[in-house]
Amino acid sequence: MNLSDKALRRLTLAAAVVFLVLAAVGCTGLLWYDEQFSAVLARHSWGELISLTAQDVHPPLYYLILKALCMLPDALWPGLYTVCCQVVSLLAYAGALLAAGLWGGRLFGARTGLLAVVCLGCMPSVMDYATEARMYSWGLLFVLLGALCAVEWLHAPRPVWVVGTGLFAAASLYTHYWAGAAAGMCLFCLAVLALIRRQPRRCAGLLAAGVGALILFAPWVPVLLNQMGGTASEGETVPLSLYLIRGYLEFLFSSGWGPLTLLNLLAIAAGVAAFGLRGRADGPAAEGFALAAAAGLTLLVGMAAQQLLHPTRVIFQGRYLVPALGLLWLGVAALWGRCLPRALAAGVLVVCLACGAMNTAELWAEAGQERTEYARLTQALAAVEPGEPVLADNYYRAAFAACYLPDSPIVGLSGEWEFRIRMFGLQTEGEEDCRWLICGSWIPQEKLDSMGLTLAGEGISFTAKEDEYRFLPLKSAQP
Repeated sequence: MNLSDKALRRLTLAAAVVFLVLAAVGCTGLLWYDEQFSAVLARHSWGELISLTAQDVHPPLYYLILKALCMLPDALWPGLYTVCCQVVSLLAYAGALLAAGLWGGRLFGARTGLLAVVCLGCMPSVMDYATEARMYSWGLLFVLLGALCAVEWLHAPRPVWVVGTGLFAAASLYTHYWAGAAAGMCLFCLAVLALIRRQPRRCAGLLAAGVGALILFAPWVPVLLNQMGGTASEGETVPLSLYLIRGYLEFLFSSGWGPLTLLNLLAIAAGVAAFGLRGRADGPAAEGFALAAAAGLTLLVGMAAQQLLHPTRVIFQGRYLVPALGLLWLGVAALWGRCLPRALAAGVLVVCLACGAMNTAELWAEAGQERTEYARLTQALAAVEPGEPVLADNYYRAAFAACYLPDSPIVGLSGEWEFRIRMFGLQTEGEEDCRWLICGSWIPQEKLDSMGLTLAGEGISFTAKEDEYRFLPLKSAQP
C-alpha cells in the first residue's frame, strides 16, 4: 500500500464519519405510522413479537434486532425510546458506509472505496432512510456484507467466504423480502461472471451459498405464503407505465428531476461505457459491473412481480429498493474507480457532493420542523397522567398512543382487526373513562355524543411525517 492509498483510506473514513453525523440530524424522535408500528412491536415479548410479525407483511429479524438493542435504553430512559429506535437504523447505515468504504476499498481499490462512501452518503434515497425506524438500512447492510463476502470468494476461494455469503443472504431474507431478492440477484450475477471466467468452483460456491440461505429461510416460507395470500386484496392498482419507472428513477437520485440528476445519470452511463471500452472479464471492474447489474435486476424483477403476482396491490415500491442500493453504488464506484481517468472521477465526485449538499440542506430543514412538532407533542403528552385511558379514533392514532403512551390503556373508537387489537393493546370498552382523544383533522363528534363525552378544550395539533394528529381533552357530558 503506497502513501496515496493510505491517504485515500483516511479520507474515506473521515467521509464516512461526516456523512454519519449529517444523517444523525434525522434522529428527532418523531415517528410516523410505520415507525410507530416498529416501536410498539419491539415492546412485545419475544414470542408475541414473532407471532405478530407472522400476521404482518414483513419478516422478523429487524424487529428482533430493534428489541434487543432498545430494551436497556427503554428501561433506563423511556422518554428517549423513539430516538433510540432511529439510532438503531443509524447504526446499520454506519456499518454500510464503513463496509463499502474500507472493505470495498480493499477489494476494488482505495479510490473506489472513497467513491462508494460518497455515493452512499450523498444519495437522498439512502440518507432519507438512514434514521427511519424501519428495516431498510439493515437490509442495505446485510446485502452489502453478503456481496463483499461473495467477491472475496471470487478472489480467494476459502470456505469462510461461502459461509459468510450464505449467512448474510439469509439475514437479508429475514430482514426484508426484497433485500433477499437483491442478495439473490447478486449471487446470480457473480455466478454468471465466474462462469464467464471459466471458474466452475467459484460458481459452485456461490450457488451453494444461495442454497444454504434458502435452507435457513425454509422455516419461514409457510409464513411468507400466508402473508401473501392473506393480504392479496389490499392496496390500490399500480399500472406499469413510464410514470412508474420514472418514479423509481427519481427515488434513486433525488426528490425531483434537475441538472444534478441528469449529471448523475450521465456519470453512471460513463462508468458503464468505460467498462465496455476498457474493462475485462477478469478485472475488478467486471465485478463492479455485476454488482450494479444485480441492483438493476432487482428493480426489473420487482416491477415484474408487481404486475404478474398482484397488480391490484402494492408489493414493490421505491423504498423496497434501498437494500439493493449498496450493490448499485459500490458497483458503479468500482467502474468509476477502475476505468475512469482520475480527472473525470474527481468530477463525478464533485457532482455527487453537490447532490448530497442539496439533500442535506433539505434533510436539516425537515429535521428542524420535526423538532418543533416534537416539542408540541411533548407538551401534549405531559398533560396525560400515568395510566390515564386514551381514546383513539382509528388504528393510526392507536399506534401513536401505544408508541408514546405505553402505560395508558387505549380504547379504540372504531372496530379493528384482531391483529391490531393485539398489536396496539386496544380495549373495546371503557370509553366513558377516557379523558383524552387522539384524532386527525376530523373530530368524530357524533360518536362522542353517543358515548356521553364532550370536548373540554382546544387541545394541541401537530404532524408526524405528514400524518396529522389532534390531541384533545374530554369530559363527561353528564353532570
